[in-house]
Amino acid sequence: MSDAPLFDLPQVKQPPVVTETLSPDQRRTRRQRELLDVGYHPLTLVMSRPLRLHTDAAPVDDPKADGARCGGCRFRELRSYGVRSWPKCTIGGRESHGGGTDVRKWWPACTDFQLKADSQ
Repeated sequence: MSDAPLFDLPQVKQPPVVTETLSPDQRRTRRQRELLDVGYHPLTLVMSRPLRLHTDAAPVDDPKADGARCGGCRFRELRSYGVRSWPKCTIGGRESHGGGTDVRKWWPACTDFQLKADSQ
């Protein structure tokens, strides 16, 4: 068999493949947003089961709209490690020393949401 090409075509340079280089934090933020878009809480990434959004949760696409949010939940607390603090969910199995379990104030609430006593 011949190594000759089947057709006489000019050599066309292919554009370089541009791969998106995201930091681990950027990739995690993207995955969290994708979960929110399909009705799951971002902490689903670190749990052994899916965590749905609360029926009264604030809309995902409007961070200023009314509705239940993690920032108003009694389980969201600032945990100090050294000289810094990180927002964590104190329900068992959802807290670690990594950024993957940091709980954003604006996130729509999960099904375990309970209003803070001082927010009532």
